[in-house]
Amino acid sequence: MNITAPLRRLARIIPDVPAIIRADDTTISFAALDRAIDAVARRLLEAGLCAGETIGLGITGPDESRGLITALALARLGIASSHPSLPAARRIVFAPPAQPGDVAVDDDTLTPPRLSTSPSR
Repeated sequence: MNITAPLRRLARIIPDVPAIIRADDTTISFAALDRAIDAVARRLLEAGLCAGETIGLGITGPDESRGLITALALARLGIASSHPSLPAARRIVFAPPAQPGDVAVDDDTLTPPRLSTSPSR
């Protein structure tokens, strides 16, 4: 079983329930989280990543949900993540690529048009 399978199941049975509360107090529902994971996974596949690779990924910053969604997308694809300072063939960055081989995941990828957020209650 893939670690993201329970999230996909929750997206089907309780789609509108908040799954994540972001630093800015907006929420991401289980359905929106599942769509975001799929959107990032597609972006990573388009960049040439594939199952079995190890990718450098840092998830700190003002919006850690970006790193969480990306880590879950990697897991959904069967790609391992490590700290970006450790040896890895490639890194995922949340800004323009800094090194050859970097894969950029931007806010447009993390917030596709169908990913709606709302203020938390």
